[in-house]
Amino acid sequence: MVGLLLWLASGTWSVPCVPVPVDPAYLGAWLARGCYVGWSADPRPLPSSMGPGGRRVFLNTALTESLANGATEHPIGAAAVREMTADDLTTPRGWSASVKFAQGAHGWLWFEVFGPTPTGRPTVASRDAPGCTGCHDQGRDRVRSVR
Repeated sequence: MVGLLLWLASGTWSVPCVPVPVDPAYLGAWLARGCYVGWSADPRPLPSSMGPGGRRVFLNTALTESLANGATEHPIGAAAVREMTADDLTTPRGWSASVKFAQGAHGWLWFEVFGPTPTGRPTVASRDAPGCTGCHDQGRDRVRSVR
């Protein structure tokens, strides 16, 4: 067990890009691999409506199609990633992700990390995170995207 923990802590392991991990222990490494960059996305970072800096939102196919179809509940596997930038809209400031792992409004994993890479210690890494759901409750099945 100790060997496994040392290997994981070394950062030399890799996480597959598919599917999106629903375990916070692997989500930072998954983000660091850039597994989401081929998803539907804002064309460039835009000023954030959630505070200082900017943001660029990426939606996977399951979430993009669910939104386009007007679904009131998104399918398991639906996911979104938000890259957060400094005020210059280029310098990475953090990442957040939401992944649907079960049916119902409480079936989302919320993840947020600040720093130059997404492998730092997350500020949010839980299911039903109050700091996230407070705003996301306004969205359709907790998704606020207008795409």
